[in-house]
Amino acid sequence: MRVISGTVKSTQLQWLPVLTNIAPPDLRRKQKLINTIKKAEDKRNSLLAERLEEIPAFTLKSRKPPWKTAKDLLRSGFETKKCWYDEWTNSTLPIKNKNLVMDLNQGVMGMELLDMNGHGRCADMMFEWRLQDSPACDYGNDRQTINHIIKECQIRKFNQGIKGIHAITPEAVKWIRELDVHL
Repeated sequence: MRVISGTVKSTQLQWLPVLTNIAPPDLRRKQKLINTIKKAEDKRNSLLAERLEEIPAFTLKSRKPPWKTAKDLLRSGFETKKCWYDEWTNSTLPIKNKNLVMDLNQGVMGMELLDMNGHGRCADMMFEWRLQDSPACDYGNDRQTINHIIKECQIRKFNQGIKGIHAITPEAVKWIRELDVHL
């Protein structure tokens, strides 16, 4: 988790595919199955095409044999990106800050922003996880939290607050790029 999000608090599982810009595993498996079946259809003389045509009569009964699933997916016009978007927008799971991502197929600009749930590479969190000796801010506050950096710090604070950062205003982008703390 830490490698992907750059934070020490675990990231919600639903966010991992979005942050890495890789479709969820179930959708990737379906796409791979479709690609394999299409490849077999394109190359009729291949061993794969022969194996798919000569399905043995004495096999264990499967509720969802792959060739049937692939045909159903092809008939329905399966598209990984569209299904991923539908899953993301229609999800009943409580995903924190879900509205921050408009296009799942585009890289998340937020990867250079701080983690939106208040946890990040600030001195307070680094101290809590024993990665730093002190939780204090360089400019005198006893705890350097994300909230402190954005709202309270005399030198670093952002005038538009967290809402301005979430709106990704030009001022917010400039503030993040010029910030001397790598969040």
